Amino acid sequence: MTTAISTTDVSARPEERPDPLEAAREAVAAVHGGTRPEEALRDTGLLDLSAPWRPPVSPETLLSVGEELGHGDGALGRVFVAAQAAAVLHWAAPSPEGKLGEGSHVTGADEDSGVLTDDGSGAVLTGRWREVVGATTADWLVLPCRSGPRRVFALVPTTAVRRGHGVAGLLDDLAAPEVVCDGVTVAPERIVDASGPPSRGSRILPFPLHLRHIASGVALGIARRAVGEFVRTARHRSRAGAVQRMIEQPVLQRELTHAVQSFRAARELLDAETRRLTSGSPQAGALTRGGRVRLASAQLHAQRCALAAVRLVFSKAGGSALYSGHPLERAWRESETLSTHPLFGPEAERELARAQFGGYPSGAML
Repeated sequence: MTTAISTTDVSARPEERPDPLEAAREAVAAVHGGTRPEEALRDTGLLDLSAPWRPPVSPETLLSVGEELGHGDGALGRVFVAAQAAAVLHWAAPSPEGKLGEGSHVTGADEDSGVLTDDGSGAVLTGRWREVVGATTADWLVLPCRSGPRRVFALVPTTAVRRGHGVAGLLDDLAAPEVVCDGVTVAPERIVDASGPPSRGSRILPFPLHLRHIASGVALGIARRAVGEFVRTARHRSRAGAVQRMIEQPVLQRELTHAVQSFRAARELLDAETRRLTSGSPQAGALTRGGRVRLASAQLHAQRCALAAVRLVFSKAGGSALYSGHPLERAWRESETLSTHPLFGPEAERELARAQFGGYPSGAML
C-alpha cells in the first residue's frame, strides 16, 4: 500500500533570538528545571539553528554551542545533534519554505535504513529506522536512505510514518521511537542529495562535516562534565576505613592528566582546522579535498579522546558498580551512545583512511 504525503504549512512568529551560546546556557538551565529537551531547545531558538531560514552560524559557534549543551546535559546535546539534520535543507531544491518554515521541528535518523524505489508513479520509501531521537515531537523527519547506489535523504512529515515503541537500549536515556515507512510516496523536491554543493549557495560545511562538528562539540562537553564530576565527588575508602579524594592519588593524577591533555589538545586541533577551513570560503563546494580530510580527522580524533576520558573516570569511579542515574554513569551512557553515530563509526574511518592516502572521499561521510 502506498501512502501519499500530506504537507501542512507551519507558520512562525518572528522574534528576537539571543546569542546562540547564551541560548545554550538558557536551555541547560531549563532542562535542569524540568523542561523537556525539545521544548528547551525550541524556546531558546536552538532547535532549528542549522536550518536555511535562520541566519548563518559559524562552525566555531556551532562547536561551542554543542560543547556547552553536552557539558550541561548530555541528553540535551544529543537532541540538539539530531535536530540539526535540518541543515540538509540547504541542499533541497526548490526552496521548501512554502511548506516548511521557521517553527518546524525537524529531526534526523542516523542510519540509512530505508530504500527509495520507483513504482511507476513516483518514488516510494520503505524502511525502518531505530531509535530516532526527537521523533515523538518532530514535525518533519530527515530519513537517510538508498536510491540505487546513491545515499540520499527523504524529507517526510511525521504524519506519514508509523512510530513504534522506543528500543529500550541499555545506553539510551531518551524517548527515541522506531520510525517505520510502509511505502510512503515522496515528492521529487523532498528527496535531497547532500553530496555536492548546497543548492542555494549557502556558506555551510558539507552536511556530514557540519553534523559531525556539532556532535564532536557535544562529545567534548560530556567529557568535560565527567572529568569535573569525578574531580569533585569521587572518593576512595581504604581498608582501614579512611576516606580520601581519589584525585589525590598520584598514579591516578598522572592518568587523568594524560586524558585531559589529550582531549584539550584535540579541541585545539579542531579549532585550528576549523579556522583554516573557514578563513577563506567555507562554502561547501569551494572546500578542497585536503581541507575536508583534515577537518574530519580532527573531528574523529576529538570524539575518540573525549570518549577515552569518560571511560577512564567512569572505570576509576566504580564502573558498573555505580547506580543508574549517577552523574558519571549518565555521562558514560551518553558518551557511548554518541560514539555509535555512523559519522563516528567504521565506515567514516574507512572513508577517511581512503581519502587520507589518495582516494576520493565520498560525500556521505566527508
